[in-house]
Parts: sequence; C-alpha cells; structure tokens
Amino acid sequence: MKRKRAHDEKLIHKHERKDQAIPEINEDQVVTDLIIPRRPGKLMFMPRKCPIANLQYIPIADVEKPTVYKKYDVNGLNVACRFLTHTKTIDEGRELVEKGFEWFDNACIITPIDEPCSVSLIKEFHRYLNRKMFFY
Repeated sequence: MKRKRAHDEKLIHKHERKDQAIPEINEDQVVTDLIIPRRPGKLMFMPRKCPIANLQYIPIADVEKPTVYKKYDVNGLNVACRFLTHTKTIDEGRELVEKGFEWFDNACIITPIDEPCSVSLIKEFHRYLNRKMFFY
C-alpha cells in the first residue's frame, strides 16, 4: 500500500512540476463508449458524420475506399467505428449509443465478398429506397 501511495504522490508532483493541473473528476457525468466491430464482407460505404446530437462518432475503418473484411485478425483493423457520449445518467448514455448503432447499421453498406458488384448495387439501392429515416 505504501508503494502505491508513493507512486501516486510522484505522479502528483510530476504534474505540479510541469504546472499542469490534474483534471477534476466530475461525478455528475457518465461517459458511455460503444465500439462497433467490423462485419464480414466488403465495406462499400461508411458515413463520415453522425446526425445525432450529443453523440461523438469516430469512424475508424477507411471511409475513402471499399475495404474487405473476412474474419478477426490480430494484426488487422477489426473495428468499424466508435461512439462516445457524456451524459448525466447511464440510461441516457446507453440510449444515445444505441441510437447511434441503429443509425450506423442503417447507413453503412456492406456487401458479400463473392457477390457481383451489380447485384450488390441493386440490393443496396432497394434498401436505400426502403430505409428508415433518422431525424434528430
């Protein structure tokens, strides 16, 4: 226990030496974080911005060009995006990130790897015309 206290005191002194204040902990705020994994297939489109207020959307997979994802790879990129929000309650945060997930799942286009491009485009066009609209 003494060892941990000494380590914590060193960290405090380190911050004081650099004239940096230690950030205050705000107990009235909850941070909710949701990481969306990649799904197998070719990621044809992924949105750049999220229309949901108070929800930070961080695209992690490449949004510039289609990328293929077959299965989990330790050396590869296995995450599509991330959602972060700061709220007053856990339920509020959970509701926001769930809305974000629903929006993302509806907005991104993932096609089967072995399917011809023209078939995928027809399916996605049909899905686009029949999609659920999000207004926030």
